Amino acid sequence: MRDRGDGGDVIRIDQDALETVVPKIGKNVKILNGEGRGHVAELVSTEKKECKAVLKLRSGDVLEKAYDDFSKVA
Repeated sequence: MRDRGDGGDVIRIDQDALETVVPKIGKNVKILNGEGRGHVAELVSTEKKECKAVLKLRSGDVLEKAYDDFSKVA
């Protein structure tokens, strides 16, 4: 850790130590990468072993995305 000068600290964490949190089925997610990027979609189903999910865009289009390609919407 190192001091940023504003009272906060910068922490470096190896990406392999991070784990993706996937919301519950039916919750909204934001697509971060690839087709549909920037759009909000509903989480339809997940495939935990493959780390993939099926997402439904508001337009009705259905996409399959890796867990790293979307994020929970607050």
